[in-house]
Amino acid sequence: ASLIPGQTAENLIAAADAALYRAKEAGRNCVAA
Repeated sequence: ASLIPGQTAENLIAAADAALYRAKEAGRNCVAA
């Protein structure tokens, strides 16, 4: 996840958290953006 101008830190952390769980669901050695 990357910070977009105008985005709050809470939104950034939520996006990173969602990407983490998408990668975990996809299996080992996966990257989610």
